[in-house]
Amino acid sequence: MRGPRPPPPPPPRPLTTPSPAVQDHAWAIGLVDEVHPEGDKVKEAAQTWATKAAAIPTEARAAVKLGYRTPLLEALKADRENDLDKFLVTIKGEAVQKNIAAYLAALKARSGKK
Repeated sequence: MRGPRPPPPPPPRPLTTPSPAVQDHAWAIGLVDEVHPEGDKVKEAAQTWATKAAAIPTEARAAVKLGYRTPLLEALKADRENDLDKFLVTIKGEAVQKNIAAYLAALKARSGKK
């Protein structure tokens, strides 16, 4: 395990590319909690983490998730009407309707219907 996180460097390349630079970046931005060199210690660290995670009661895990999600869900619900209005204005717009008509025409053409 490492000490405090430094300021994040810019991503060197996709995070899916395994390299020390990518691992350091993922750790610096908080995407991962630990970085270990390859080998037996990786498996041991993963097993230790999995054992600790499995020991957390399901109800506690659910309560934490709900605690994190509730403010966002409430904000989304509070703005539901505004979001719907924006969607309807957008979907009724001339450019969108033109693209929908072209898409439907292409589907008809493929199916051989007139």
